[in-house]
Amino acid sequence: MSGTAFVYDEEMTRYKLLWTDPACEIEVPERLTVSYEAVKSAGLEQRCEALSVPKIKSPELHLFIHLAIGATLQLVDSVMTGKVRNGMALVRPPGHHSQRSEASGFCVFNNVAIAAHYAKKHYNLNRVLIVDWDIHHGQGVQYSFEEDPSVLYFSWHRYEHQRFWPNLAESDYDSVGKGKGAGFNINVPWNKIGMTNSDYLSVFFHVLLPVAYEFDPELVLVCAGFDSGIGDPEGRMCATPEIFGHLTHLLMSLANGRLCFVLEGGYNLTSLAQSVCQTLQTLLGDPTSLLTGIGSPCHSALDSVHNVRAVHQNFTVLLLFAAQSLNIDGRTALLCLSLRMLQGVHCRASVMQAVLGLLLPLAYEFNPGLVLEVLADSAVLEVSVWVQISSLLQGLAQGRTLTLLQVSYCHVGRVGLCYWKIHLCWPDLC
Repeated sequence: MSGTAFVYDEEMTRYKLLWTDPACEIEVPERLTVSYEAVKSAGLEQRCEALSVPKIKSPELHLFIHLAIGATLQLVDSVMTGKVRNGMALVRPPGHHSQRSEASGFCVFNNVAIAAHYAKKHYNLNRVLIVDWDIHHGQGVQYSFEEDPSVLYFSWHRYEHQRFWPNLAESDYDSVGKGKGAGFNINVPWNKIGMTNSDYLSVFFHVLLPVAYEFDPELVLVCAGFDSGIGDPEGRMCATPEIFGHLTHLLMSLANGRLCFVLEGGYNLTSLAQSVCQTLQTLLGDPTSLLTGIGSPCHSALDSVHNVRAVHQNFTVLLLFAAQSLNIDGRTALLCLSLRMLQGVHCRASVMQAVLGLLLPLAYEFNPGLVLEVLADSAVLEVSVWVQISSLLQGLAQGRTLTLLQVSYCHVGRVGLCYWKIHLCWPDLC
């Protein structure tokens, strides 16, 4: 299983919204054409596996709507059958607001929600992760799965204490799912505009990734809305296009790399096209672009992170570990980690929490020019966990990583952690 799929059909650019509301003028065919031209100009299209969109005989408007669903399901089929490892579908109209009984926003059918149901039914999947980084809350996706423990839905979205569309109380952090689905719905509300790369990374490190690694999905679907990027009139955020390459990379160790990205929003044509390219380059395996100026998240973002972790810590082991070290400094956290290991608590949860909650945030802020990984034999860390950690670290230093590994013959299938060190080297030494 290798390669990256790319799905695009010019037919989806031949239609426009007929609504006269000025707020709807931003959803235009150029969203697709500009993105596609950027992908083609960067030489990315020729490196991808092109997938054709199945056509159906249908009235003209229905054809337009079904193209988006067909493209999404075609991508899922290609990933789940092993034709490709991952892929992206550029589609219109978007879908994550749409509900079973009504359209909403610019959305008619909920492309990603339908894809999740389809994948579960046709490929007997027990765990599907949906990551929604669009700037609007995908209430349609939440409603579809809020009682379903087989689908973990994560959304960050501009909220401003319910003053931003869709203005729903259930878009807040305390909507965690219902019944058997409690704990499988995660909302991170942005209560101010101007969120940066640092804020986005913080939510991934301290909320999404700990839960996602514990959930261990078999497929990851991404509602790839780039209106959360800089310059977008809807989002009014300050995250640069490069961040989407890094967010993509952080997801690629999940589900054995089976990722499907489906376009949602994105209304600044320049930012949209650049973000699409950054995402696709990462899916193709290119080194992530350099990120500079990473620091602590803003107070508003921290408040949201604290609130989300507080309501979800009863549902997940990794967030419980995170809450225990929430108010301690880095030295104490390192000491606590060392003590756990000396006491024999060599579980995957404690290791991943150390990596996600401590190592990666410090490393992204440090911005190394080289990552040197050193492992000596002690037979306590499973190879599969080490592979995931090593993959996560390759998002640093534009992929410049050296690994020194010593494994004795008596420890088949395991590598040591008692002498596990990660060296982050200054850029000017590389």
